[in-house]
Amino acid sequence: MLERRALLRRLAGEEGSMLVVAGVLTVAIALLSGVVLQVGDWLQHRRSAQVRADAAAFAGGQLFGQCFDTTKFTAAQASTNMHELAKHYAGYASAVPGTPFNPQFGGGSTTLPLFASKTYSGGGGGGPDDTMTDNECSADNQTLDVKLTDQNIPALMSIFPQAKVHAHARVQMQSIVQFKGAFPLAIPEVEPKYVAATFVDEATGNELTGCGATGLATGTTCTYLLTKGATANNLTSWAVSASPNLPAVASAAAAKQIGVRIGMGGLVASCANTGGTENWACFDANANARGALMIRDYAAGSGGAVQPLAPILRAVSPSNSCAPGFASQFGTTPFVSDAGGIANCSVGVSARIDFGTGANNPTLAAPAGVKAIVHATINGATITLSPVPLSYNPASTTWLWTPSAGSATVPVNDAGAVSAYPVTISWEEQAGTQGGKTCTTGGGNKCTGTFASAARFTSATSDDEGPIKLMSVTQGGVAAYSLTPGVKTVDLQIRIQGSLGVINPPVLQALRLTHTTNSSRTTAVACDGPGDADFVAAVRYGCKTPYQINVPQICPDPAPPAGPADCVPTKTGNLGNSVVKALDDRFAGCPVNNWPDYTKTGDPRVIVMMLTDFSAYSGQGKTRVPVVNFAAFYVIGWTGNKCGAAWPFPGSEPNGGNIWGYFVKYASLTQIPNGLICDPNQITPCVPVLVR
Repeated sequence: MLERRALLRRLAGEEGSMLVVAGVLTVAIALLSGVVLQVGDWLQHRRSAQVRADAAAFAGGQLFGQCFDTTKFTAAQASTNMHELAKHYAGYASAVPGTPFNPQFGGGSTTLPLFASKTYSGGGGGGPDDTMTDNECSADNQTLDVKLTDQNIPALMSIFPQAKVHAHARVQMQSIVQFKGAFPLAIPEVEPKYVAATFVDEATGNELTGCGATGLATGTTCTYLLTKGATANNLTSWAVSASPNLPAVASAAAAKQIGVRIGMGGLVASCANTGGTENWACFDANANARGALMIRDYAAGSGGAVQPLAPILRAVSPSNSCAPGFASQFGTTPFVSDAGGIANCSVGVSARIDFGTGANNPTLAAPAGVKAIVHATINGATITLSPVPLSYNPASTTWLWTPSAGSATVPVNDAGAVSAYPVTISWEEQAGTQGGKTCTTGGGNKCTGTFASAARFTSATSDDEGPIKLMSVTQGGVAAYSLTPGVKTVDLQIRIQGSLGVINPPVLQALRLTHTTNSSRTTAVACDGPGDADFVAAVRYGCKTPYQINVPQICPDPAPPAGPADCVPTKTGNLGNSVVKALDDRFAGCPVNNWPDYTKTGDPRVIVMMLTDFSAYSGQGKTRVPVVNFAAFYVIGWTGNKCGAAWPFPGSEPNGGNIWGYFVKYASLTQIPNGLICDPNQITPCVPVLVR
């Protein structure tokens, strides 16, 4: 009996212990469940906050295009609009109409989003702060940061503290590298990868030999690579210090014309006796043997012009400026263009001439002088030259002759048919004897002569000099258009004008499908196939085939990248009627003209096209051109359009299919980025990318 009672007491004790253990376990499990549920709630809050931040950044980033549309929006307006749309998608009241998206999850409260630049640092929002530390639209930023703090998250049990979670999202504008849906045009763009100068003997067109080795392009004897400089007023600087070897001349009275030819493109080559290749375009003054500029190569020395010998022409240089507002070296150059906003240039020359009179003024009567008379003829006009007092140079036994009466004009017209204007210098001696003849003052005077091709002016035209707007050759900052034989170091500088770019204010431009210098070559591309039906479909709906940027800017690409092609076939033939019909189909319904606001989502007037190096169209027949970039264009009008609200063509419309409008800096939402921050000053479209 006693043993049974002891057993019962022991069992009762163990049961009590088990009940205690069970109670403890129950409490522990309850606490653990509470922890799990609380952590899960916190994680859900964190996830919700991040979703709201992501949505806000994505939404605001869609308005980055307003940063580029400076005609319609200021940078401050664009930033404010981005912030307001971001708040709308983060669940907050804003200037955007309608019910906000993504409201607060599961109790608690979230601070107003903090918008900050990429340089922002901190743990999260600390209150209703809607300011920035930098401007999203600035060139070195191009990012939109959104930071949210979800705080006062309710606790499931009193033993748990209230908590807060932070969320941060960043959208960055990056340049695109691929595009699908492009309009089937490859517009020539003046953005050469390389620029070079070839020095040639204009008598043969052959490249000079024996030139200095520094800076020589591989495989050439006198072609020098220029270095790219800054861009201002849509003109980009390229320069080089070159050392051409000017050949010897036959006699003191002889001279050679040395041409400076300029080449541009993606594959460097000599420009001697060629107009270029499909990857290299060469520029001259109306002939492959001539340069865009000419240097007079004359004999060094002195004497040899005393009567009865003929006078000797030494150096010749331009005497006036036709490039107001530009650096001084362009004011004493024989190269003129419309870069200064002029239509005509009044030109003249100065010349050093030996009449054999030594230090005596050659215009004096015999025996001290020869009563010399000098004229320069340029573009059919005659200028009288007179010796400058005290300008005698004993080293060359010459006097400096400068314009004293008359004037000559060179027309400045980018669309002009003539770019080369040679200078002829004529002389007359009215006292003494010359060449066995007695010199007289009468009309039948036999003591006369001419220095032909003494110099040359170049009036830049689109067909001959292409994008070159300014050009100079100097030595020590002084014009150097007359040099003696031998290796001479000269500074060559040019300014080229881009055909496209972000221009403010925007300029209305026309795009033609027929190439200006070759009617059989068009800027149309066979992006989806060679057939006319393929091309028409691409005009209507965009290219189905994606393309990417060609880094070397040549075709075929020696090392083509993976993915889409970077060379696109050109489309030849008479496409005018097909294009007109296709344009009508594409813009059926006459979409609203929103210009100057080109940032509205889905505006059908915004088209994106390919750009190619302008040298790619130098070849003949069917070919492929490199896709060097992409550009967005806002279409204002098109050939044969039936929409009365469309603006008219700017000028006399060419034959065939045309579109006209404005090149714009565009923010796409669906294309492939290149990982590099967008440059607002470049025409390449950009795409907002969530990078954090």
